[in-house]
Amino acid sequence: MYPRFHCECNFIERVWGETKRRARLDCDYSYSSLKQRVPVILDTIPVEKIRKFARRSWRFIEAYTRKDNGSCLGGRKAAYIVKTYKSHRRLPVTMDFSEYNEAEQYMPEEEE
Repeated sequence: MYPRFHCECNFIERVWGETKRRARLDCDYSYSSLKQRVPVILDTIPVEKIRKFARRSWRFIEAYTRKDNGSCLGGRKAAYIVKTYKSHRRLPVTMDFSEYNEAEQYMPEEEE
């Protein structure tokens, strides 16, 4: 099971992130300007990009539902899987965690 309400599993969070990025690039930092620009920015995000965000979110959901040695994958390992495996529309049936397990000893501890 994947974490409930997790931002990686909801593509709209990525759309909002893209909206904020575009707003920062093209804003004079006044509230009235921001109120005018945000709807325009939301309308200019291409549907293809929104679909890309949705595909990435589904890959995270699929990674969270996978099991490694009988237990569900954690956030860090799921992120590794999504970044490493770029197959079209799906994650592979068998996944190699040897590189991750070797690199894990050098990773900083996760903050809760």
